[in-house]
Amino acid sequence: MTTLIFGHQNPDTDAITSAMSWAEFQKQAGNTDVEAVALGEPNDETKFVLDHFKVQAPRVIKTAANETDHVMLVDHNEFQQSVSDIEDVTIDSVVDHHRIANFHTAAPLFT
Repeated sequence: MTTLIFGHQNPDTDAITSAMSWAEFQKQAGNTDVEAVALGEPNDETKFVLDHFKVQAPRVIKTAANETDHVMLVDHNEFQQSVSDIEDVTIDSVVDHHRIANFHTAAPLFT
């Protein structure tokens, strides 16, 4: 089952490109069953960046549990900024530059 990688809702450039970069890193490290997705359509700045580098935007999802049991978070760690069913999936890793707030997991986590 594919692990989904995504940033926060209403994604900005760093949320989308961080998900894409972390997915590529995972693939290069041998974890090939990952996919970068987004929790909203890219804004104008992000569209400009992706168009400039001729990169396709990740597909948009609303929920994760209907597709996977495992996710990786980038550019956020607060559940209210994530998919609505974040508590129904296992968070395998978090890559974030924000302070940690109200964050808990049922299993060990790679940060």
